[in-house]
Amino acid sequence: MSVKTQLGSSHGTGSGTSKCWWLRWQAKALLVLGLRSQAHALFKQILAIHPEDVLALNTLGYHELNEKRLIQALAYFERALALTPTNANAHFNVGFVCEALGRSQPAEHAFKKAIELDSKLDRAWYGLGLALVRQQRFEESLVAFKRNTELQSMSPFAW
Repeated sequence: MSVKTQLGSSHGTGSGTSKCWWLRWQAKALLVLGLRSQAHALFKQILAIHPEDVLALNTLGYHELNEKRLIQALAYFERALALTPTNANAHFNVGFVCEALGRSQPAEHAFKKAIELDSKLDRAWYGLGLALVRQQRFEESLVAFKRNTELQSMSPFAW
């Protein structure tokens, strides 16, 4: 008996919530199996049903990031951030892509907001350091890199 049969057909054809649950479960399984393209297609289906699905937005953002489509990645991450403004990781994701795009001031703002929400988010401190270096604010960047190292002593960027 297949997994779909065991769970019942209502998960594939029921309400939007149960359909999203079933699609999300399938998409996660595909990611575990390394079938990213198929998972990507399912997450797009989820967004068509439930445009505020933060997991789908973030997963699609990471997919676009891996494909080097930074503008598209930023659009997904900004949508996720609008839905979860108190999530430090959401701010980090926006900052990461802004930095990759060379948009250092928006990246700095996003990393600082991530740090404000979670002062122990070591990668936000590192991202802040990079954004400050790009702006030639070297003394400030050293403070950020030092804090990153304090939080992540095994960092390859230890000073």
